[in-house]
Amino acid sequence: MGTIESWIIFLTLLVGSVSQIANTNKIGRVCTTWGRYHWKTFDGDFFQLASSCNHVLVFDCKDSYKELNLQMRRTVIDDIPTISNIIMTLEGSVVELSNSSVIVDGKTVSLPHVTFGVSVMRTDFNIIVEAKQGITVTWNLDDSLDIEIDEKYQNKICGLCGNFDGVPNDLMENGARLSVSDFADTYKVDGPTERCEEPAPTPVQSCGDKELCDQIFSSPPFRSCRDLLDVEYFNKVCRNDMCDSKETTNSTLCKTISEYSRQCVHSGGKTEQWRDATFCPKKCLHNMEFMEYSSPCVDSCSTPQASQTCNRDYRDGCACPNGTVFDDISKTGCIAQDQCPCRYKNKLYKSGESYSDNCRSCVCESGQWSCTEENCPGTCSLEGGAHINTFDGKAYTFHGDCSYVLAKQSNGSSLAVLVDLAKCGMADSQTCLRAVTVSLDSRSLVIKITASGQVYVNQIASMLPLFTPMLSVFSPSSFYIVMDIKVGIQVMVQLSPVMQVFISADTSLKGTTSGLCGNFNNKMSDDFKVISGLVEGTSSAFGNSWKTRAKCPDIIAGFGHPCRQSINKESYAKYWCSKLADPQGLFASCHSLISPSMYKENCIYDSCNCENSEESMCAAVSVYVYACAAAGIHFRGWRNTICGTFSESCPGETVYDYNMTCCQRTCRSLSQADYSCQSSFTAVDGCGCAEGTYMTGESQCVSREHCPCYDKDTIIPAGQTVNKDGNTCVCRQGALSCSGGTQLPSSPSCVAPMVYFDCSTVQPGVPGTECQKSCSTLDMGCISSGCTSGCMCPNGLVSDGLGGCITESSCPCLHNGQAYQPGQTLTVDCNTWFVHFFTHTQYFI
Repeated sequence: MGTIESWIIFLTLLVGSVSQIANTNKIGRVCTTWGRYHWKTFDGDFFQLASSCNHVLVFDCKDSYKELNLQMRRTVIDDIPTISNIIMTLEGSVVELSNSSVIVDGKTVSLPHVTFGVSVMRTDFNIIVEAKQGITVTWNLDDSLDIEIDEKYQNKICGLCGNFDGVPNDLMENGARLSVSDFADTYKVDGPTERCEEPAPTPVQSCGDKELCDQIFSSPPFRSCRDLLDVEYFNKVCRNDMCDSKETTNSTLCKTISEYSRQCVHSGGKTEQWRDATFCPKKCLHNMEFMEYSSPCVDSCSTPQASQTCNRDYRDGCACPNGTVFDDISKTGCIAQDQCPCRYKNKLYKSGESYSDNCRSCVCESGQWSCTEENCPGTCSLEGGAHINTFDGKAYTFHGDCSYVLAKQSNGSSLAVLVDLAKCGMADSQTCLRAVTVSLDSRSLVIKITASGQVYVNQIASMLPLFTPMLSVFSPSSFYIVMDIKVGIQVMVQLSPVMQVFISADTSLKGTTSGLCGNFNNKMSDDFKVISGLVEGTSSAFGNSWKTRAKCPDIIAGFGHPCRQSINKESYAKYWCSKLADPQGLFASCHSLISPSMYKENCIYDSCNCENSEESMCAAVSVYVYACAAAGIHFRGWRNTICGTFSESCPGETVYDYNMTCCQRTCRSLSQADYSCQSSFTAVDGCGCAEGTYMTGESQCVSREHCPCYDKDTIIPAGQTVNKDGNTCVCRQGALSCSGGTQLPSSPSCVAPMVYFDCSTVQPGVPGTECQKSCSTLDMGCISSGCTSGCMCPNGLVSDGLGGCITESSCPCLHNGQAYQPGQTLTVDCNTWFVHFFTHTQYFI
């Protein structure tokens, strides 16, 4: 029995079931071409055009501002036609598809790729281009091209796909039907030196077995299609495709049957399985199966219910067998959901395995982390100039216009974190964070950071880094500044694309804070408690209670949702912000740890609210990226798809990185201890010096050979010679190289009992060897000019001035250059002195 006959029996015996809701009928919005030059217009006209010329399929012929134009060309190889080139202008971007590359606006891109309003993605068998203006183009990289268009284009478009007026008369002109070649010639577009002639029309041939074609399209897998499609036309196409083709009969039939199946689904039908291992097989990766009717949102370990919440039409494609999901964690194919692994910090955990990290204990349960929080540090944030999340997890929106206490210790400590909020648009709801101020030690030390990145210390402009015994201030990247305060508070200030602030508070501060960040007592219900002890009922009343300037007016509640003011902004916001919650998207791997819902809503709100929608949207997206990084999930490459503008504009020689570290990336760090290495902070992205280069004090990236040297507060240019402690030293590769050794030996050895003091292991403000106590300086106050590494006596011993270490009680007394040991006597001017410990005791004898 032949292959086709076996396949017919298979179809006849096949029993299918419909378990999903059928697609709505969209066949009138779909233009398609397939196989041996077959076409169906939006309005349902069918024709055959055996042409290798370039044609316009769709363009906006009613609007002089052309934002829609789609062209296509076929090539014939060994008498087999295939689509070789597709060029489309969508939303102002030009996308060119071929089998060898995808080019967007003149640049070859990798997939997936998203530019403004246009996304290009690759599935198992297709390239799909979606434009938010209402166009979806699907190419199977061979013979088939589908164009689905929004209803708003009715009666507005022209091209080979017809005028989309709902009437199947696209080839009619002045009451007479045009020949296919004349119709096609109208929309032919030649290259600058090309003259492509349309082929002469040929009569439709019929060589195949009519009974066979009838059996195919009336078989059980297509039973839902019979009343939806022009079956007779497909019968003709079926017989025609068997004429004069060097393709195998199976291959020829497969293309038309596949198109029939696709058009059935477009029409609202459900095609059941009609392929088998010998007839029109489709091979999927791993152990997935090719399905004629499946959700494009594949159920996976990360998103096991993706198909149930998917808002895309069902189509043919690869899917996991019933009862399994795709393992997108370890990429091993389809497995039972209860066998799904989990990933944390790039390590795989089998279902049932667990980890503990900081204050979180998590167990992997069917691909999802089930976590319990222990005694965790508190986090508070001010995002988008208005959205506040308290230490206890209460989220609210407050559009302030004053200076406010974000967080302070309410137990008498002098620590306070203040924020300056101000209107930054026409509407009262358009507010921005303009500055973050940290006040310490009864305001004796005040650090202010402005939205431009300028840092002020006690109202004097200062350069970073700044290290004091009370705090460290440094910039891990151009996007962020970290303030690490020794009392247990860390303030992370984001500068780009807009100013935002994140505070982390140690558990020792629980119950001791107040301000907009709440009281950090593990009770969300009383976070709006004010100084009087009462709990306010609204965010505006609570926010007003923490303003620091009496002249500022109170903020009145009642702002509506900003998306109600602009349909265009709402469309933009929902399109881009929805990527945060896309179960198949860039950030899906974090969804099980950090729910994207609130971040998505804030993103939509801010994108509609602010004048610069892109800045606000990208700021909101970066907040979710930061939250996921704090939870141990780090994203790389996400700016290739969204918010790429901010990674492409690094100043000077700096480069963008998804995980910038300031530790050992400065010229100063080559000469002195880098105290920023002692701070633990959430990984951040931004611009900085590339690996192998170091930042100078002038914010330039140079090689190690060109780094200056730093000796306390003295800057020594590269190559310059100086005298230090009686030695001649040369600045080489960022460190002083002195006669007899280097300033900071790489493998220090000290003569016992002396030990090596390493400034890189201590907090700022510790002097090191510079203030080493000795017998001659026991009662002298030492003011350090900076930490100095080197050999020194251990705690409890002092230097005897001769290279040894002794106890203070063993120190001799000095007089006229002569040393007198404890117990000795000394006569000076008729007075006798008795040496007792390290002092002279006078006795008159």
